[in-house]
Amino acid sequence: MIFVKMPSSTNWDQSPDNAGHYEQRYDNNVAQVCIHFDRDSVGNIINFTKDISMCMPVVDCLEIPFGDNHPDCEGNCPGITKRGDVEADGYLDEADVHHYVESTIDSSIEATFCADLNNDGTITVTDAVMLEACIHGQEEQGFTPAEIGDCPYDNEIINLQHSTTIGISATNSAEGYVDIYVLNPDRELKGIEFTVSGFTISHVEPLEIIADWDLDMAFGGNHISAIGHDPTYLPKFTSPTAILRAYVSDITADEACVEQVIDAVNLDNHNTLVFTGECVAFIPVEPQPCTCDLDGDLNITVNDLLIIMGSYGCLEDCPAADLNQDGIIGVEDVQEFMTCYGAPCAP
Repeated sequence: MIFVKMPSSTNWDQSPDNAGHYEQRYDNNVAQVCIHFDRDSVGNIINFTKDISMCMPVVDCLEIPFGDNHPDCEGNCPGITKRGDVEADGYLDEADVHHYVESTIDSSIEATFCADLNNDGTITVTDAVMLEACIHGQEEQGFTPAEIGDCPYDNEIINLQHSTTIGISATNSAEGYVDIYVLNPDRELKGIEFTVSGFTISHVEPLEIIADWDLDMAFGGNHISAIGHDPTYLPKFTSPTAILRAYVSDITADEACVEQVIDAVNLDNHNTLVFTGECVAFIPVEPQPCTCDLDGDLNITVNDLLIIMGSYGCLEDCPAADLNQDGIIGVEDVQEFMTCYGAPCAP
């Protein structure tokens, strides 16, 4: 025997009609019918019956028949905690989205059911993308910040037809940066998260080619996360295209690598297959002549520049700060110094 209960409700949120009129009563807005039937030996339905009076009413979490009280993500009934409200202020807004992005770097959010929106056991840039889409979708419908509520989030989905490769495009040891490329030929992306090796990040800047991607980005150590605020996204790139410039505070190996691509999120809020590109060697910086090392510490730094500026304007019997040996200390000496700046000195 198969038994089915079929409840139906209308105006469950007790909204007014188009003229602004509210109903006088709401206890007649829900109905249900119970049906049951058997199947014979060849699968045909037999003994079909329906019954309204014998149906046990559908109750909410407070045992109120046809009530609209529901447990929240923490199990409280009636509940007020919203999934994704990691700021714990009762609202879902961009502050929560930014907290998610920052947490991919500093691990400040615990992967509870309330916070781990795609139920993959960890907080990643995908959770930030999902919340951004939830908020933006309700804003488009005219919801105020106080009205924005929970969304039906999908569990982790990996689209096997879409791939994303993130790798190193170029290194520049002299100017201290590494360019990072993306190859996403199948679909535009909402967010990316990855780690690098061979260097430590001081800061990251988007390159001009993604100027229209309204970024919320976080970075630290060897970790970078970035999402775009809806409705902006990372366009499709059918060839490896540099999108980010990571400035280096410390070089720790002979080559720069993308160590791991943690997540790449497409326009469906689904993850793509991910790959890492080839590593790129750091080209050693050739030592500059010691003529630029005016304080004798075998490094060409701002201290040497201050020595030049201290003698700037000298017209005769000028000290060693006269780098071009023309008898005066002026703008040409400063220009020559800048070609040496930042490089080690060859004794």
